[in-house]
Amino acid sequence: IDTEELARTTIRSGFKQVVRDGFFHADPHPSNFLIKKDGTIVYLDFGMMGRISKEYRDKIDLMFIYAMQEEGKKAARVIREMGWTEEDVDMKAIEAETDRKVMKLQNSSLKENQISKEFLDLFIFAGQKGLHLPLELTLMGKNLVTLEGIGLTVCPEFSPTDEYEKLGKKILKEKNNPKDMAESAYLDMIANKEMVENPFSTLKETMKQKESSSKTEIENEIKFDFVPTFLILTSATLMIASVLEQVLLYLGLIELALGIY
Repeated sequence: IDTEELARTTIRSGFKQVVRDGFFHADPHPSNFLIKKDGTIVYLDFGMMGRISKEYRDKIDLMFIYAMQEEGKKAARVIREMGWTEEDVDMKAIEAETDRKVMKLQNSSLKENQISKEFLDLFIFAGQKGLHLPLELTLMGKNLVTLEGIGLTVCPEFSPTDEYEKLGKKILKEKNNPKDMAESAYLDMIANKEMVENPFSTLKETMKQKESSSKTEIENEIKFDFVPTFLILTSATLMIASVLEQVLLYLGLIELALGIY
């Protein structure tokens, strides 16, 4: 068996399950794997499986890519987007710890550092600093840590950093190609056809709803006798800009879709 190729296969297997499929083995202890003579990995016991939404899959992918590129602050930003924060969250400490982890992992072998274990430790640290992440990320980490552990056993000198980055970029491109994005935009445009076909009627209706909502809020909470004219004009301008921006976006997407197809 080519031990380096086996280590690479374990990394690719776990990462594809998480960021490409969003469906992964959530109980990956060593006795739940067999390795055939040709290097094929056989999974056993599917009693516990984990799922990750597409939104999280893309963010996990980006987190790994940024980390492999030594972009600690960008990785920390993605981590924040995946969780929820307390009022006194210490993002500076989380960013600093992410930077430290990123530098530690750069070009290191499995023998020196397990990337997924470092991320798990970072998630725990983030929770202590007021940023809490979903359980799915812990199960994901457990899956990848075990697979990296297999790689560590068979080929301790294997460095997975390039593998994570190359595979991460490839999966992102496959899942977000222009044709699929154009089709998604087209479907969204159909769902919002009224706004595209009648932008000014939609704007008028939106302004009426906003005006009604604002009046109720003023009467019930603020109790002012009048609202300064410049505030009304500012609000109207912002609403017009918002709706027109969406209309222009849809028109641009239509042109893009026609060009692609």
